[in-house]
Amino acid sequence: MHAEDKRSGMILGVAVSSGIAQGTAHLVQDAGPILVPQRAIQDGEIKAEVSRFDAATREAEQNLLALQKDVRQKIGKREAEIFGAQILLLHDPSLRNEVVGRCQGEKIDIEAALAGTIEKFAGMLVQIQDPYFREKVSDIRDVGKRLLDILLRRRQQESLNPPEGAIVVAAELLPSTTARMNLKAVRGLVLEGGAQTSHAAILTRSLGLPSVIRVTNALKRIRANDQLLVDGLAGRVFINPSRFVLKEYEGLQKDFEALQNAMRDEIALPATTLDGVAIKVSANIGKSASAQRPRPDLCVQRAGRIPPL
Repeated sequence: MHAEDKRSGMILGVAVSSGIAQGTAHLVQDAGPILVPQRAIQDGEIKAEVSRFDAATREAEQNLLALQKDVRQKIGKREAEIFGAQILLLHDPSLRNEVVGRCQGEKIDIEAALAGTIEKFAGMLVQIQDPYFREKVSDIRDVGKRLLDILLRRRQQESLNPPEGAIVVAAELLPSTTARMNLKAVRGLVLEGGAQTSHAAILTRSLGLPSVIRVTNALKRIRANDQLLVDGLAGRVFINPSRFVLKEYEGLQKDFEALQNAMRDEIALPATTLDGVAIKVSANIGKSASAQRPRPDLCVQRAGRIPPL
């Protein structure tokens, strides 16, 4: 058996953005615990540390407003609301109170107080069973990272530039990273974490990028420059796929594109009966699952084109 044969395989996840993509693996380290060195301070330094935090908060708000405007223009109003929510989080009194309280009580610099606060809040949200609150962890970390970058004067990347034809592989992508990334070069995404209603998923669906989340050990099994095939219809990721798999998916891609074109043609047609009676079409979206976009992948799957496991 050749060495490359050992590197091939298929891993499963959850499809969140329909489509099929082929490309080269580009590994990104984005999410994770926020860690900074801790420095002891004197009582006389506390006021200055708090002032630094307040200044960073004001600067972070301006950055988020600019990002929100950019996303509104390039992607859409609904997607831009993600960063409006982050602005509200930035000004949540409980965030400032906890950070300032740690700084004063533990006599530590504001960066360490902020990092500890973010990890505390993220840990609390992870324990909540409600998916809505669990998904807020990425927003907490995103806001915390932005504030720390300002406080530490770390250069914030205005855009991440994967190579052309990349499949981005990450543990999880923070919302601002997803929004700033040069997604024109990206063909698909593979994430170890995430949720169907996460902000990263909302952005990738809006951009039409085939994406699969909850891919266990993706960063361990996928290496940089592996050739990947992302099946955003059935939630599969093929590592260095065989010629047989590629050929099967060429046919599936054609079927999928034909179905998309047919749906585009039909979506503008009036909803009327054969005898001319207009029908008002409504949908119950009391639950988030009911508000998902149409699933052309299910139609393709029923037609027998998705290769069996």
